[in-house]
Formats: sequence, structure tokens, C-alpha cells
Amino acid sequence: MLALNLVLALTLSPPTPAPDYQATLTQLSHANANLNDPPEQTAAALLEALVNLTRFPASVAISPDAQALQSRAQLSLARSYLLLDKPDQAAATTDEAIRTARGRELPFADFGPTLESLYAQRLATLEANGRARLHVTCTIPCRVFVNERETPTLTEPMYLGIYRVWIVDASGKLPPKQSAIRLAADGAQVELSYQPKPTPPANPASLPHAVTPRSRTLPRNVEIAMMALGVGLASVGTWMIGARERTVEGPIVIGLGGVSFLFGSALLVVDEAPGSQPPPAKRLR
Repeated sequence: MLALNLVLALTLSPPTPAPDYQATLTQLSHANANLNDPPEQTAAALLEALVNLTRFPASVAISPDAQALQSRAQLSLARSYLLLDKPDQAAATTDEAIRTARGRELPFADFGPTLESLYAQRLATLEANGRARLHVTCTIPCRVFVNERETPTLTEPMYLGIYRVWIVDASGKLPPKQSAIRLAADGAQVELSYQPKPTPPANPASLPHAVTPRSRTLPRNVEIAMMALGVGLASVGTWMIGARERTVEGPIVIGLGGVSFLFGSALLVVDEAPGSQPPPAKRLR
């Protein structure tokens, strides 16, 4: 049921055509300000804006204002789920906010006593579950972003759960690597490598006279929905293990979530690459 609700929440509002960073911040600000709208509408707008923001890890990482806006939007989304009587989704979103903040204080008290109480419960559960690390090995100078926060190649111990990871070439010349990793065991260390292959210079004589643009694999809103579904499933699976001791069902749900997120994000990265869409048609004069 949680998986279906996440997909419905994302598709209630029309998808945006890959907005740029400033447009995404404006979208998130508007969604965060319209808390008097019906909870279903608020949740849909917040979820779509938050997913769009994950496309700009380097920009968010250097902006305290963007980070604060992201955190408030996550808390607003958790509050919307509470108003909709969806406690599992509220708990998963609260966990996501805590993991993303990486120890920074969050203004849960601004959202009422119910959410503040949920925050205390979820923080205690995450603390009890333990922490793990991510170690990134790069063959070239690189930068690492975890949940839109820049981090060393060996992270500090982080709460268990699912994290978004971007690894980028420090020179900006080679394509980045986007992954979803799961920290599942207290004290463990997850290894990730970045070994981009330089693009050889093109030989003009070997280029075809015309290149047919490749069409999208799936509609953009479907790919984003798969990513949101994966994050939700993984968060709930972790919650099932920690809060309800579902040691069999929990890992299964986490695994399904990871597959959904990785598949959706991979398709999104490929389809958003330059040259994947046909050029706009020229107007006839």
C-alpha cells in the first residue's frame, strides 16, 4: 500500500519538464508555503519538488539556504502524511530528513507536537540501529555528494538506510556516477568506485552525416515515480526491521526499493543526457 501511495502522490500533479536549479528552488518554496492547501495536494507538490532538487547536488551542497529549504520541505511532507493518516509514510519521510541533515538540528517543533513526538521516536530508532560508512575510491580527482551534501571519500559514520550518492570528476569534464547505496549493518563499510573512461576525440571523417536522436525510454514522470517508490520502499523496509522486528519481510522490501530506485535513476540519467531528445521543430515562416 505504501508503494502505491507514493506513486499516486507523485503523479497527482503534472510533471515538470526538467526545471533548472533556480526554478526548482522556486517550485520547492511555493510547495513549502502552500501548507493550507489540501494535504493530498501539498504532499504531491512537495514530493515532486524534492525529487527535482536531488538533480542538483553540487548546488545544494554549497547553499545553506537551499539545505534549510529542503529540510523544511521534508518535514512539511511528513506532516502532510500525518494529516492524511499515513503513519508509515510519515515515519519514512522523517527518517529521510534525519539522514539528510547529517546531525544538523531540524526545526521539528515548528510543525506541531505530533511531528515532534514522531521525530523523537524515529531518532531513537535510528540511534539504536547503529551507523555505517561509505568509502569511495576514485581513479581521478573527484568530489562526492551524499544526499546533496559534499562529503569526504570516506564518510563519517552515518545512520543506516538508503542514501543518494553522486560522484563527479573534479575537473567537470567526465560524466558523473549516480548511485543509491544502502547502509544495512552497524559498523559496516560500503565500497563504491568511480573509474570514468575519458571520451576519445571524435574523428570528423567517421561521423555520420546525420544523427537520429534517441527517444526516451520511459516518460520522465514515470522514471521519477520509480525513484520515489524505491526510496519509500527502502525506508519502510528499514523501519520494519528496526521498529517491528520484521527480519524477513524488511530486507525483501529494502531490496525491492533499491532495485526500483536504481532502475528509475539509471533511466532518468540516460534519458536526460544531451542528444537523447529530438531538437525542437523549426517554425515555418
